[in-house]
Amino acid sequence: PIPCVPWQSQTSGQYQRRVHGSYLVSTKYPDMFPVSKLCKVPSTRDKMELAYNKRCLDTNIPIIEELVQLRAEKAHLMGYKTHADFVLENRMAKSREVVWKFLNDLNVKIEPLVASDTSACLGYNVR
Repeated sequence: PIPCVPWQSQTSGQYQRRVHGSYLVSTKYPDMFPVSKLCKVPSTRDKMELAYNKRCLDTNIPIIEELVQLRAEKAHLMGYKTHADFVLENRMAKSREVVWKFLNDLNVKIEPLVASDTSACLGYNVR
């Protein structure tokens, strides 16, 4: 549970109130949605989003590690260097080298735009 500043006037008061006036909420959708939409404290919204996105982290990490290992094993058995090579063979890019070149070329072209957009967004936060 994450401490949250009260926005409770719009809810049924179903949360456990703490001594200092905040509430304990879970990371389940019925709690997450009101916090993300109604809570006026940015740090609370950020903490809630982080907790929400990390809900099954301990369970999913071993599954994903096994998946990556099995994909690599399958690619090697089929005669490919990596899983990316296996997947890309039937796609337009055909190889990971082509994808790598495309992404690097794209990165060079959009870096100035990213810098400009980032500074504009940071300017909004100051106002």
